[in-house]
Amino acid sequence: MTFLIILVSLALLLQIGMFFLIRAKKKKMKEGVISRYNIKSSGDAWKLLNDPSIPEEDRMEIEKLYSGGESD
Repeated sequence: MTFLIILVSLALLLQIGMFFLIRAKKKKMKEGVISRYNIKSSGDAWKLLNDPSIPEEDRMEIEKLYSGGESD
């Protein structure tokens, strides 16, 4: 029984650790494009998507972030 409790506790700690690591990674990824183009709302993001001077790679990343490609 003790072994089972230890195993479940370790699994729980692993899940909590993974949750915070993934959340921090998503936040860092979002900050790159958001801070580069000073995006404050989804309206700003859609205006940038229609701007032809934005590189295609950044445009795809903005669209992925603001069209529901990632959830918080």
